[in-house]
Amino acid sequence: MKKTMALTLGLLLLVPVLWSQGLDEINVVEMSWLIQCYQGIRPGTTRPLVTVPSFSKPAFFDDLGRDENLAKERDLIKQTFNLSDVRPVSQGELWLKEKEPMGLIAIVRENEKPLSIMLERLDTSWLHYRVTVYESTADSKAIMRSAFTIPSSMTLKDAVVFGFEDSSKSPVFLSLRITNLFADGVMPGKATLE
Repeated sequence: MKKTMALTLGLLLLVPVLWSQGLDEINVVEMSWLIQCYQGIRPGTTRPLVTVPSFSKPAFFDDLGRDENLAKERDLIKQTFNLSDVRPVSQGELWLKEKEPMGLIAIVRENEKPLSIMLERLDTSWLHYRVTVYESTADSKAIMRSAFTIPSSMTLKDAVVFGFEDSSKSPVFLSLRITNLFADGVMPGKATLE
């Protein structure tokens, strides 16, 4: 009974936090990010051969909804970056904690080198981050590195999207979405917002 009440209270506290308060106004202790990796296909090609620049500023997509197939997100990436198709490659969840401000996740890609994605919180506000992407190669040089600031009003329906190209000149897109937010010791679990 106590766990059910705590979970309900946590969800009731989480919804106002993500809708009326900014992340800089609450005491966040843990946050998880859903990281989606997409392969972009340029118009007129079956395999991407055209250079896609690394974007120094991420694209922010608002109000994507919480549907699991993320079709709206793929359509927005396709439209924003002028692609003929966007194919999902892989996804994973990355956790950042108050005392562990950096997380690492590996993305396995069919017929391509795996990617390692490092997300690092740059300060205590939970608004400033650096994302670095490495290809699993002998020298493991970063193929994309960018710092970004999320809006303090970012919700569970919003995403931060990066576009870059890997060593084989294939366009790759990463979408980062907050999936869990634990604040002030409240551990509400996975939130589902309409």
